[in-house]
Amino acid sequence: MTAIPFQFPNRAARRAPLERRHGLIRRFAESAVTALRDWRRRVRNRNELMALDDRTLRDLGLSRGDIPYLLARERRSSAEGLLFPPF
Repeated sequence: MTAIPFQFPNRAARRAPLERRHGLIRRFAESAVTALRDWRRRVRNRNELMALDDRTLRDLGLSRGDIPYLLARERRSSAEGLLFPPF
């Protein structure tokens, strides 16, 4: 019968799955924080635009009905990495 030598696995091999898990948790946390920041920025922008009177909005070329559209467009473009994509 042949003896099979036993070797202890090195620490780096044992740590690899743990480090991968930490990387996944870190990426998840970063994306959650980014999503929360984006949401808060959109709420702040909406509140600021809604606080303007109709005359100021008209001077900007907007109406109150345009505000949700602009914010939705901003949300889509931020997901694509563009500030204001072409129509």
